[in-house]
Amino acid sequence: MFPYVINCDWLQVYAEDKNEAYLDDIYNGKSLYTFEKLPHSSRHFSEIWNIYNVDNDLYCVIQRKPFSNILSKCGAVLQLVNRELYKDNFVTPFLYFLERHHFRFKSISRLDISFDFHLLYNGLKPESLIKGIMLGKYLKNNQSKVKWNFSSIANVGKPMVCNSCSFGSLNSAVSTKLYNKSLELKEVKQKPYIIESWILNGLNPDNDVWRIEITIKSDASKSINLSTGEIFRLTPNNVKLHSDLEDVFFSYAAKYFAFKHNDGKKNKTRMKDLQIFPTERKPTIYPVRITEESDSTRSDKIFLKKLHHIHKEIPTHDFEVEQAINVISDAFSRGKRLMEYRNTKILNIERRDLNIDDNILNEL
Repeated sequence: MFPYVINCDWLQVYAEDKNEAYLDDIYNGKSLYTFEKLPHSSRHFSEIWNIYNVDNDLYCVIQRKPFSNILSKCGAVLQLVNRELYKDNFVTPFLYFLERHHFRFKSISRLDISFDFHLLYNGLKPESLIKGIMLGKYLKNNQSKVKWNFSSIANVGKPMVCNSCSFGSLNSAVSTKLYNKSLELKEVKQKPYIIESWILNGLNPDNDVWRIEITIKSDASKSINLSTGEIFRLTPNNVKLHSDLEDVFFSYAAKYFAFKHNDGKKNKTRMKDLQIFPTERKPTIYPVRITEESDSTRSDKIFLKKLHHIHKEIPTHDFEVEQAINVISDAFSRGKRLMEYRNTKILNIERRDLNIDDNILNEL
């Protein structure tokens, strides 16, 4: 059994905001938390709030009052700061915070689960896994398109070292990443609580610790219980116990971070599995995407492109027409599985699915 630790590294939820007035007017002086409204907005919401605990540490960030009519006017996004996620049983106080301050949980909009380690199963080095993927020795089951990142530290006389590879995009319902976490902490920001979790779980911070990270968006949060057949949507309670968090990680990893030994066969499904994780950990759930979507055709793409160019053909259109076009475009794209095509080919944007602004992230 090799040492590793699994943690929740990002938790962001979508909730119904039942508060009508400014949050500081309602709760400051009446709550254990302090609410501070920031002087700027985000891409999707007009209000951003920093929430501080009794120790005056940043606890979470709230975005509320959406700009778009596509979102409910009561919609809000709440993100726990990274440090809170490494505390024991962080879910219970967070759910209490939601209830106490009149936010009704609706869904998880983003969940990141990390697997930190030195070596993988049977002593496989992460560098060897990366090299094997590069050379085609190992083939990924899903999302085979890979993005490589090389070390920014120049070593005179030595070749550049690949310290990260990722699968999926910002628009993907699920994306995965393998990277040198020790290097990131040195180059970006030291986080003592992460190092403490390594030590408590048998990892040596003096040696490089690598991380496999799975990012799950709301579109991929449905799973099926393999023993009961029950289909359910992930909630914070599914990561409340550490054993449950491990179940979620290994279940999603079995689908989204699984590889085959490339033996030259045409049918990849017949190739031998590459064992990466502990053999005694068997998935108890399986991620599914229950949908009523239909397959898209070339005509659907032409229609979508025509829809977004209609404003050029109707120069007298007003704001209500533009809003109607966006609503129709969004619904049609979802129904035809064309959201990624719409965002990247037509709108030419890379949306972050209601993530916190970059200038807020720097403070977390």
